[in-house]
Amino acid sequence: MALTSNKWASKNATHRDVFSNSSRNSPKLKREWICWIDTMAQWTHSVTLTCKRQTSQSKMISNSILEDTAFHVVRIINSKCFGKEAKRGRSVEVAATYGWGIYGDHPHLHFSFAKPKTQTYEEFREIIEAAADKTFWVDRQRNYKPYLDAGWSNYLIEHGTDQFIISLLPNTNTYSS
Repeated sequence: MALTSNKWASKNATHRDVFSNSSRNSPKLKREWICWIDTMAQWTHSVTLTCKRQTSQSKMISNSILEDTAFHVVRIINSKCFGKEAKRGRSVEVAATYGWGIYGDHPHLHFSFAKPKTQTYEEFREIIEAAADKTFWVDRQRNYKPYLDAGWSNYLIEHGTDQFIISLLPNTNTYSS
């Protein structure tokens, strides 16, 4: 399946409905993923947010908590960037995935963001930082870099496409910033 359109990335589709983890074993499919992600927006920010492993009450983080955390970060960013329009579906363009680290004990989120045209790189970075500060599961270790090339898109799918959060991708139902 060529990844030239994101019309299949609806709110009802999950990443497990589209591709399985075995897709990372296909070099051709991996190149398609990278090209598709890299060209779906004019990415400006590459972000990694490390998450807490557990709460003080020993509740362990899980895949679903990582996905919810990514959605929460994006909701805060959208609210700050677009105000009431965010409730009507306006969103920054974002691609997100999560990983557990080499030993499975280092939960983290990776994002590509396209900043709104009305903001500078630094203004938008500060909005991302503020959203991370307001998100319970996000820990202190954070990395913000300019998005330079498809190398970051490659890095996003290194965790496997089954950990890609499809429903956060820009789709045809939202309007651009």
